[in-house]
Amino acid sequence: MRLTIICPAALCDSANQLALVLGQSTADAQTFDLAGGSGIGGGTLALASISDGATWLAAMAALPDRPDWDVSGAIDMSAAEAARQCLQDWSGTGPLPSTEDAILLVTQVDSLALARHLITELGA
Repeated sequence: MRLTIICPAALCDSANQLALVLGQSTADAQTFDLAGGSGIGGGTLALASISDGATWLAAMAALPDRPDWDVSGAIDMSAAEAARQCLQDWSGTGPLPSTEDAILLVTQVDSLALARHLITELGA
């Protein structure tokens, strides 16, 4: 199951800390990247698409422990937990919910349909 995550710019730093906890390496710190105008909605939203969404969803039910690879303690576990608390399911259809303080998790639609919907909603 593919998981698409929509993250507002204001929560990208915390969401990247969560991505580090759930990911494999320090490269996961760039999961939600708005650099170079890569975001949508005028650069206010970052998207991530995870092919193994079921594993991520299961892991996000409770904040996992610090990963073994983070021997230096670089991950901000408090920020990761703050991002986890902002997670909200969205069907991917209908009006886009407010993303001011929510990181949206979309599992109900395929990625192309979601992209088309977001382009329509945001005029991206």
